[in-house]
Amino acid sequence: MYAENSRTQRKVILHIHFFKNAGTTIDSILEKNFGQSLAYLEGDSATDKVSGERIIRFLGEHPEIKAVSSHQAEYFLPDDLNYMIYPIFFLRHPLDRVGSVYSFVRRMNLESKETQWARKEIRDFVTFFLSDEGGLIIKNFHVARILNISSMPGDALNYLEQAKQCLHRSPFFGIVERFNDSLLLLQKMLNQPFPGLDFSYKRQNVSIERETTLQERLQSLEERLGQDVFRQLVTGNSLDLELYDYALRLFDERFKAMTR
Repeated sequence: MYAENSRTQRKVILHIHFFKNAGTTIDSILEKNFGQSLAYLEGDSATDKVSGERIIRFLGEHPEIKAVSSHQAEYFLPDDLNYMIYPIFFLRHPLDRVGSVYSFVRRMNLESKETQWARKEIRDFVTFFLSDEGGLIIKNFHVARILNISSMPGDALNYLEQAKQCLHRSPFFGIVERFNDSLLLLQKMLNQPFPGLDFSYKRQNVSIERETTLQERLQSLEERLGQDVFRQLVTGNSLDLELYDYALRLFDERFKAMTR
């Protein structure tokens, strides 16, 4: 799937750290393997984006870097023939992610709109962040993040199709609910450009409730939200839910092809 045009291209891993999507565990794997050759690159504020152009410029200024991790990196495959970028990002069940976001933000010792609402009940938190004022932190988050957008005016289905195309073109994406299988696919992609990587890990930044099953967590979430707010959450994530189903099918195809 990943055709290398030249052996002289500089090969770099780009971890696009989707918030609450197993990114801290991936960072720990990268730190173990790359040490000082791993860089963390973020903007100056929480709303900044780290563009592909900035990443390429950063790499040009730091020739020792072999892997970059960023919460704010835009998804891209470079046109610059001097580089071969290997993007890493993970999707997870969008409704299950909501409970994890709430639990994490609630523990943060910061003064922000998110933490202020997270100090309230989860029902209030979800209701606010589904509103027009709430942004996309728990509302079709994956579609927006993959497309590098902060709002979705116009034809919603067009955004969904674009996100599906990005997944199809991407040499790798992982699924949180199939983390170990995802690492096998990741190892396949990275084995040639970065031979000998150690993919063993200890889960990082995991909420206690992750010990339960997905179905149990979704049932608990519905009970805590109530049926009306839960239905609003489903509606507010209709694009993400369809993208997740598509991602699971595509992931299965790739995994089966690898294990044949």
